[in-house]
Amino acid sequence: AAAAAAAAAAAGASGYPRMEGSGKDFDGASWRRRVGSGGVSKQFLNRIVLDFLVVEGYKEAAEKFGQESGTSSSVPLESITDRVEIRDSIARGNISRAVQLLNEKHPQ
Repeated sequence: AAAAAAAAAAAGASGYPRMEGSGKDFDGASWRRRVGSGGVSKQFLNRIVLDFLVVEGYKEAAEKFGQESGTSSSVPLESITDRVEIRDSIARGNISRAVQLLNEKHPQ
């Protein structure tokens, strides 16, 4: 339930994922329209790929892809390891460990 709530919070108003740093939601129809009109640049697609690698926790692949494509992430790549550890704690049902890690890494 906690993982579902976190995923819902990360999704945009449409329920579709929000591309990190873009402030835009893309549903299927608007995405097809944008692709069909030629309105998707290589830079935009590279950013989507990099965001996917970061969100899924593929740190080495994200670093290599960023270097090769000249794309930078809006999230420090060093934080991927922490994100994966927090996500895995939630997936295992160890919410107290996830909260502890969040408090250690991102105190407020």
